[in-house]
Amino acid sequence: RTSRGSGLAGIEADLSGAARASRRRQPAPAPGDATTLALVATNARLTREQACRLAGASQVALARCLSPAHTAHDGDLVYALSTGDLPSEDLILEAMAVEALGRAIVRGVTQPRGLAGIPARRDLPP
Repeated sequence: RTSRGSGLAGIEADLSGAARASRRRQPAPAPGDATTLALVATNARLTREQACRLAGASQVALARCLSPAHTAHDGDLVYALSTGDLPSEDLILEAMAVEALGRAIVRGVTQPRGLAGIPARRDLPP
């Protein structure tokens, strides 16, 4: 919510506006046509179990950004990996991963340009 307590703020506002615009333009994809794979990488030191929890927590970003998400007909999946040895607090890292992945998904939909005659979202009329 915004600081006044009404409306959405941050990534939620971006997503709700994009979702409304998308629904007006396109039919929903057929089952199995919308698999999303994501990778969350960090330079924090993670054990295998912590990486699994980070990937699981990051699924929240898919659920926030995709509609429908995690259906029986798609393969929506998040992987997590660690490339470093810095100490971290699990809960903070998970929250940051959800926010970063959500923003990456929004950018991945709104920023690309069309290629080879296939229009991107930004190339379509409003």
